[in-house]
Amino acid sequence: MATPEDAWQAVRIMAQKLTHAAPELSIRNFLVEKMVKDGIGELLVGIRRVDLMGLALTVGMG
Repeated sequence: MATPEDAWQAVRIMAQKLTHAAPELSIRNFLVEKMVKDGIGELLVGIRRVDLMGLALTVGMG
C-alpha cells in the first residue's frame, strides 16, 4: 500500500467482506499500523470473551 487512502480502501473492502460472510458479527474497529520493513518477525496474540462460546484465543505470525 502506497498511501493512507490505499490502507483505508483495504479496510473498507475487508469490512464489506466480513459483513457479507458473517452478518451476525458486529465489527466496529480495525487496527492499522505502519509496516516495519527491517524486522525479524511479527507475532499477534489476542484473547477475548465471546458470547455463547467463552474465551477465544487468537495467535498469528507474519
